[in-house]
Amino acid sequence: MSRRDLYVRPHKALRALMADTLVAIGRADPREECEVRDAHARLEEMLASCEKHGALENEFVHRALDAREEGAACPFAIEHLEHAQAIDELRAAARERRPDLYRRVAAFVGANLRHMDEEECHGNALLWRLFTDAELEAIESRLVAAIPPGDKMQSLRWMLPALSHPERVELLQGLRHAPPAVYEGALALARMHLAAADYDRLAQSAVFRQETADAGTTPVAA
Repeated sequence: MSRRDLYVRPHKALRALMADTLVAIGRADPREECEVRDAHARLEEMLASCEKHGALENEFVHRALDAREEGAACPFAIEHLEHAQAIDELRAAARERRPDLYRRVAAFVGANLRHMDEEECHGNALLWRLFTDAELEAIESRLVAAIPPGDKMQSLRWMLPALSHPERVELLQGLRHAPPAVYEGALALARMHLAAADYDRLAQSAVFRQETADAGTTPVAA
């Protein structure tokens, strides 16, 4: 029986955002100011997302771990501090138009991919040993409730395309209990960012059938 995984959805979103950002930095022509500005804006979005993600893990996941077993979250918290320093350095490198920015971003992404794997392996092992699934669900609910609406939409923009179809359906089914603006915003993001085949498949799922039954309409694929 699989256990509740607090990391899988946000980490898939972060990996997608990081991959997109790294490609954008690498292909930007340094002679074209518009391309450079766009790439740096994408970089700032990624860095801000990493900061917010780390802060949420510190506040809700790490606190819960340390409250249950003293020092349990220490290795992950130390790496978060290292990431915060690396974020400051990347912002400075972008401001200074450093020629090695792409390599620096690649190194940062690589370090974060390794860190997320550690959390998914060893962090989950700790969480599953120390908490029941009901307790993990409560931690996750408090964490999600603390995310501002705008940040939720930004996370969903990367999360929806990154999830598998069953994960995507499960997410949207859960969002049916969120405020209507959140659920409707998630559906709009799905139409905007999913590949046509993925959206068509989603439109045939139970979550869409329920949505259209409530509205008395027929789903139309984008």
